[in-house]
Amino acid sequence: MQPIYGENDKETVKRSAGQLVYVMTLCSAFLMLIVLFFNRLILRGIFGKIDADVMNYARIYFILSAISYPFLGLYNAGAALFRSIGDSKTSMISSLIMNILNPYIDMLTARKLFGGAKK
Repeated sequence: MQPIYGENDKETVKRSAGQLVYVMTLCSAFLMLIVLFFNRLILRGIFGKIDADVMNYARIYFILSAISYPFLGLYNAGAALFRSIGDSKTSMISSLIMNILNPYIDMLTARKLFGGAKK
């Protein structure tokens, strides 16, 4: 991407960026669908036989994390594009903001949506 950007060939840059976003979205969505449809089988392969409660909680966590795969893929594609054109500051700032907000969003969703940790 950097050599194309350096040549100032805007049409090729747009096409390359579009291909990156398209392929990343397609791959991450495909992986998400595999996890959504085969999560029980995957978790049984990893953990073997476990209690039903543990399996249910593991499935919930696995499914919720799988839903984020396309968004993480798009973020990483965007960060790669910014870095390839020499603008690492934008991806660093967005990563910093996400890492600051993430614990608070986790606490909020864990407490409000799922009632917090069970005792």
